[in-house]
Amino acid sequence: MEVRFDNPAASSLNLMIIIHANGKCAERYEENQREIQTALVQICNENKLTIPFSQLSINMDGNLSTQTKSA
Repeated sequence: MEVRFDNPAASSLNLMIIIHANGKCAERYEENQREIQTALVQICNENKLTIPFSQLSINMDGNLSTQTKSA
């Protein structure tokens, strides 16, 4: 496993985590990816590291009407 600095972002320093695996792991790629991500989030939480995320706020005028089309 390698951890590299990827780039600076608005509220974080982005890291790249590279895990080398042989071809036997290919059929479980998605499952392995989820397990690795879950483990990394757990490690961050245990070490009180905050994981920033993009947030988008949408303010809408209360007078907007909604229209639906039926097929």
